[in-house]
Amino acid sequence: MVQAKASAADAKSQLAKAEADFKRNQDLYAKHLISDSDFVTATTAYGSAQASDKNAVANIQRAEGSLSQAQDQLTKTVIYSPIDGTVSSLSNEVGERVAGTGSSAAPK
Repeated sequence: MVQAKASAADAKSQLAKAEADFKRNQDLYAKHLISDSDFVTATTAYGSAQASDKNAVANIQRAEGSLSQAQDQLTKTVIYSPIDGTVSSLSNEVGERVAGTGSSAAPK
């Protein structure tokens, strides 16, 4: 989600620059100081920046939705032991690998 927010911030800054360039070029075009090609380029860049900004916002919403779904699934998760009983002793230390079988002998 952090990456999506960083991309959105970048898209927002690019949109602000494209908007400023567009407004400047629009004024220049109205005064016949730039060519049609330059104005079309500025207009296209502005439209592209708007689309990128909307895409970045959508990516944040998608990431938030995925996070919400994962949190919902976590709240519904229950871990059950296959057997009842009490642990009377631990022969292994934290971080040590143990066999996942029903045997009582663990690798050393």
